[in-house]
Amino acid sequence: MRCINCSSENVQKDGNYNGNQRYKCMNCKSRFIFGKYENVNEYIFHFNLKLKKQDNNKLTKKNYCIPSNKPSYLGREIYSDEWVKNQYEKCLKNFDANMKKFSKLNHDEFNKYLDKFVKKYDFKEIKDLNEVNNISGIYIMVLDNYSQVYIGMSNNTIKRRIIEHWRRKIPFDQLLTSKKHSTLLAIDSFGALDTTRIFYKQIDDQLCDDDIAKIVDKFNTNYKLNHNV
Repeated sequence: MRCINCSSENVQKDGNYNGNQRYKCMNCKSRFIFGKYENVNEYIFHFNLKLKKQDNNKLTKKNYCIPSNKPSYLGREIYSDEWVKNQYEKCLKNFDANMKKFSKLNHDEFNKYLDKFVKKYDFKEIKDLNEVNNISGIYIMVLDNYSQVYIGMSNNTIKRRIIEHWRRKIPFDQLLTSKKHSTLLAIDSFGALDTTRIFYKQIDDQLCDDDIAKIVDKFNTNYKLNHNV
C-alpha cells in the first residue's frame, strides 16, 4: 500500500469513511480511501508535482474510451455514427482483455523481477520529479496496480517527458492499432496516479532509438507496456 499523494509506504489505517477503509499517510499527512479521493483541496501532490484533482488521474473503463466522430488524422472526414459505435465496442472489449491479462500476473513475482532489473542496470528510484529536472537518460514508470512498467527516454529532461505522458490523452480513433488482436494499452492511456514508482538512469550522451531498444527488449514482455523495438 502506497500513499496516492506522495507514494510513501508509511501508511496506516485511519478508521472508516462511508463504509470504506480510510488510510492516513504518516509522511505527507494526507488521508485517502484506496482507489478514491478524499481531499478537501482542489489539488493533490504526486511525486511532489501539483496536480488538479480529477477523474482521469487514474485509468478507468469510462475515461479510457470517450466516443468522438472527429478524426485526429489530417484530411479525414467526420466518422459515421456506425463507425463510432463499432469503434467504441471494440475499445471496451480491448480494455477488458488488457485488464484480464493484468489480473493474472503475480505482483510479488513482478516486484522481484523489477528489483533485480533495476539493480542489474543501475537504475535509481526517485520520490520527487524535481530530482530529474534537466536530467537526460532512461526512465522506468512503474504501475504497481497492474504489474506493468513503461520504459522511455529523454534527451532533455525526464521530468518533462513523464509529465507529457500524464497529460496526453490518446484520440478515440487511435486507441486500437490491430484489427485482429487486442491492443496493449499505451502508457498515455493511464493517469498520473497510476504511476506508483519511478526509476531513472542518467545518460549525458545523446540517446537514440537503439539505446532504448536494448533496455526495452531485455525486460520481460509480460510486465511492460512497451512493444519490443
